[in-house]
Amino acid sequence: MSPLPLRPWLAAAAAAALSLGAGGCDRDDAGAGATRGLLSAGSLPAEAPAGAMVLLGNGGDLSAWRSERGAGEPITWPCEGGVLTVAPGAGSLVTREPLGDFRLHLEFRIPDPPGAESGNSGVYLERRYELQLLDRDADVKARTACGAIYEFRAPDTDAAAAAGEWQRLDIVFRSARWRGGAKVESARVTAFLNGSLIHDDLRIPDKTGSGREESPAAQPLKLQEHGSRVQFRNIWVVPLQL
Repeated sequence: MSPLPLRPWLAAAAAAALSLGAGGCDRDDAGAGATRGLLSAGSLPAEAPAGAMVLLGNGGDLSAWRSERGAGEPITWPCEGGVLTVAPGAGSLVTREPLGDFRLHLEFRIPDPPGAESGNSGVYLERRYELQLLDRDADVKARTACGAIYEFRAPDTDAAAAAGEWQRLDIVFRSARWRGGAKVESARVTAFLNGSLIHDDLRIPDKTGSGREESPAAQPLKLQEHGSRVQFRNIWVVPLQL
């Protein structure tokens, strides 16, 4: 899918990003550049590579997931033919294992029509930092649009597809670094939406929205339930050491 021309709010966001420098980062941050260059628009395979952890495949195995409400709570999101659908009111899902640095591939579809919640969901990196999933035509501010790091940074490019279309999300994430209980390097993310770069080694200084508070403890990946029947398929992750 060819990216659409920049909307006015995205043009402003891009200008702000340039004024901050690459990734909007502090130039003295030792982790700068750690997530950059590992993915490129021309090399984003959908198929899980050797060594990947398949979190959701064609068989619909959900053994890698649990309900965020508790380890003993059943997963009530329906899963058919490898497609997992958010069950409104049933709570979010998190991976059973925590993830630190990783490369993630995920495909999602906003319902058509998007409904009262505008197809709202999110992918929480380490359960702390939300990358927003939303209908591209939702009337929202830049920092809560589809692809935004929720309430922190708008996507650099308007790459979201229309509701009802399958979309691809490819991410390299580096967790925050801690020493003696104090954070010494912030989390960083590079992300592509539908093959277009939307975040370039972005430094995330703190948790976003309803994310968990930052700490040295690694946290799982989270798929958010926010009242919309957003669908997911083909989710895999490759652990990294960045």
